[in-house]
Amino acid sequence: MMQIPSDLDPALIPLAFLIGSWSGSGVGAGDLPFTQRLEIAVVPGHPVLSHVSTATAADGSVAAEVGFWRVGEGLTDVELLVVDGAGFAEVSYGTVSGYRVELGSDAVLRSATGVAVSAIRRLYGRLEADLAYAVDRAVGGGRLAAHASARLHPITDPDVNPA
Repeated sequence: MMQIPSDLDPALIPLAFLIGSWSGSGVGAGDLPFTQRLEIAVVPGHPVLSHVSTATAADGSVAAEVGFWRVGEGLTDVELLVVDGAGFAEVSYGTVSGYRVELGSDAVLRSATGVAVSAIRRLYGRLEADLAYAVDRAVGGGRLAAHASARLHPITDPDVNPA
């Protein structure tokens, strides 16, 4: 059962299902398996959640992203701002419905050496006690295509390594 922190800003209640320490496994582009740890936490004193993700693929490569979940203008509107270690930043908007949030990028900026991502679509949702997600990306002028998906389990001890 999901518990809402007693000191949670009321504006964040629709996003409360995301809060926690998560770990598990998934599959990336090219069917490459990976393990992941995701931390989504309340930023004290602000109606914002922090987002820190690290994934290690079976080939030893590591992907990381950090960002912030923000409440939009309406009760079910949400914003996600993410900077990816692959050299790009994303601003996405979406809606929350129950224990599910769907987002699409409004802007993606990249550094001179960053991956040429032009669009991103994200879906997060609760499956029983787990958090599942799927991310699609358009790269190099192409169409949106599956990039990564995973099912993450809640971590009760944050010092435990991912699955």
